[in-house]
Amino acid sequence: MASFVVDSDGNSVENPRFAEKAATKVKNIQRKLSRAQKGSNNRRKLVDKLNKAHERINNQRSDFLHKLSRMYVNRYDIICAEDLDVMGLKEKGNNKGIHRNIHDASWSRFMSMLSYKAQSAGRKLIVVDPRNTSQRCSFCGSIVRKELSDRVHECPYCGFSSNRDYNAAVNILSTGMEQPVAPIESKPLHHVSVMQVLAMKWEALP
Repeated sequence: MASFVVDSDGNSVENPRFAEKAATKVKNIQRKLSRAQKGSNNRRKLVDKLNKAHERINNQRSDFLHKLSRMYVNRYDIICAEDLDVMGLKEKGNNKGIHRNIHDASWSRFMSMLSYKAQSAGRKLIVVDPRNTSQRCSFCGSIVRKELSDRVHECPYCGFSSNRDYNAAVNILSTGMEQPVAPIESKPLHHVSVMQVLAMKWEALP
């Protein structure tokens, strides 16, 4: 999952993968810890080092989620988002890599932050049933079946082609706003890096 969020304005926010990027460092500490003598000063130092590594991952993730949710709440009066069954996604299939990515992404925490920030700012968060959001053509409304590995939406009925996630984002917006399917144009996605999100300020609307 290269993107954490793709929205209907064509913004693709990079998936930060904080735990994945720190995995080698964490494993090295855990390996040393497993060989350290119990009760030794070295073992205590390694435990402290491991705790600090996990704390850094959690702090980075929280900072990213807070700033990204604040960006959307400050930018839009109405926000439509999928009601993702995160636990169901984790339990589906046997791909451990996908399970780790889902856990690392923390979408549930992001939605929680988005919800309370929207409420406190007087914004409206509309949560949409995720059924067929990625399968439905946002141009003509036809159902075009795809596997998770299919990253491009190609409609055989109307010829509309776009990034799979952008197509889904437009469907989420139209469903949330209770608007009929209207012909749209495919947009080239605008990449938003993790560093761009982390460089944002925390300020709420005045």
